[in-house]
Amino acid sequence: ADLVADTILRYLTAILDKHKRHDMACPLPAHELADLRRAVRRQTSHAACKELPVTIDMLHAMLQLPVSSNEEYQDILITAVATVLACRPSDAVNIEPCDFLLHYALDPPGTAAVRLWGMKNDPWRKGHHPRIGRASDRRFDLVHWILRWCSKHNIIPHHRCSKPQHASSSCQACGTLFRRLHHDVPLPTS
Repeated sequence: ADLVADTILRYLTAILDKHKRHDMACPLPAHELADLRRAVRRQTSHAACKELPVTIDMLHAMLQLPVSSNEEYQDILITAVATVLACRPSDAVNIEPCDFLLHYALDPPGTAAVRLWGMKNDPWRKGHHPRIGRASDRRFDLVHWILRWCSKHNIIPHHRCSKPQHASSSCQACGTLFRRLHHDVPLPTS
């Protein structure tokens, strides 16, 4: 009675597996088994946590927040990038300047592809190249925001960039796009 639904259902699955391994008939017909699982979830589960969608209005509001330091600017920028790319924070902080691709494939001008490796939904490590589109209003143009950040802090792909030879590895020269700040100035990264 004090177990959560997932634990009870795991035990149920183990019991059914034992029956299959010993060539025994399932103790319950399939429809009764489905009813039992539903009943266990209904009686023992907590209410599902409702996830609200992220809307473009939320992103626009975030990009209009007042910014008083480079740290705040970078925080807003990395949150917006992770949101638009639908990636985890650990993927966003590992983006390097050479992963920010302005003229990728046949993409229209003003857009960018971002090379992401090792994402949770990339088990074969082939990489993803999600796109950042061009906004009609310059205030919400995330590509422009990133280029302005890079220009202001001289964050550019290094001339010894190792991505052309090893696209799925970390670059040995460029560092990361989003960096720790010291006195409001991005530190070099290795």
